[in-house]
Amino acid sequence: MWSKLKQTPEPEEEEAKQTEPELEEGPRKQDEDIRDEDLQFSHALEREEEKLSRSWLSWRRLPTFPNPGKFEDLTRESRECLDGATNAVIDGFSMEMGKVFVEPKNQEELAAPSGMLQTAHSISLGSFDPTYSFMAAWQSPANVLVGRWSSEGQVFAKWIRPKGTFPTSVQAQSTPNEPPQVVAEVDYKGGDWYGQLKWNSPSILGISFVQSITKFLALGFEAYYNAAMQMSITSGIFRYVSSVKKEKHLLVPEQIWTGLHVNMTNYNLTYTRRFSNRVSLSTSYNIGVTQEGSFDSQWGIGALYTINRGGPKTARVHVGSDKKVIGIFENILHDSLKLVLSCVLDHDKQRFRLGIGFSTQTAAST
Repeated sequence: MWSKLKQTPEPEEEEAKQTEPELEEGPRKQDEDIRDEDLQFSHALEREEEKLSRSWLSWRRLPTFPNPGKFEDLTRESRECLDGATNAVIDGFSMEMGKVFVEPKNQEELAAPSGMLQTAHSISLGSFDPTYSFMAAWQSPANVLVGRWSSEGQVFAKWIRPKGTFPTSVQAQSTPNEPPQVVAEVDYKGGDWYGQLKWNSPSILGISFVQSITKFLALGFEAYYNAAMQMSITSGIFRYVSSVKKEKHLLVPEQIWTGLHVNMTNYNLTYTRRFSNRVSLSTSYNIGVTQEGSFDSQWGIGALYTINRGGPKTARVHVGSDKKVIGIFENILHDSLKLVLSCVLDHDKQRFRLGIGFSTQTAAST
């Protein structure tokens, strides 16, 4: 009898045991309700995203794509390989002596300049008359001023405001026996697009717009209207990056295609391949339609090779349909001394030109 009494639980203990599961089920039920709400919200979000992906405006509502840059910047890699050699050709001998004057913010912050003044004297001796030019440039965080004068009578000045909502630039140029020319540009950089307004004297108005369609595709157009001649010029361009590679936690374009058309009478296609950060190759093919309806084509191949061993060295080669082979070699001999060698082989005229140039630059604090 005593054993039976010991085995029989007390009423209070029985109630406590019955209430314990109820107390545990309360938090569990709340957690389950929260999980159900989260699941319903995720399903609703997936349905909205599916609807958005089917709409024709879905590409504009997706996360912002990279900014494509200016209209002329879409072909920067190909121009670096193709035009880098032709623009650096030296006729005979050239010498440039430059100096940089740095103005510190105050005596304690010499390493953080508020402005920089740069001057350069250039002398060229070649197959034409000797020429001399002087260049001065002032650069600050808010403004950039550039001026150049040459012994041939050419005067050039440019003002740039690189920062702000609307970056602006105005340049003026005067050449003997030609009317002065003034060019003004106002830019606006959006999240994934870039726009420009341009004005050329006396009455030429231009506009350009570039939009990133995907992470690797950008489309753009440019239009000019000449009021004096009552004519317009329109251009369209595309840039497609077919492959990228990772360099120092950044995605760098490896294969780049660009296409350009002007007034539907001139078409240009370029392909650039970056084998590494030191070696690049670019090809260009251009087709033009003449007034008679015939076609005229041109092609070019350019290569760029950079060596950092023993000081930065750069080699450029360009071969074109004009049967010219151009080679440029640049070598920084010292921190302030640079050597440039150029050679041009013209198969049509059976001519070979060799040029050599030096440039020096020193720095001084004011």
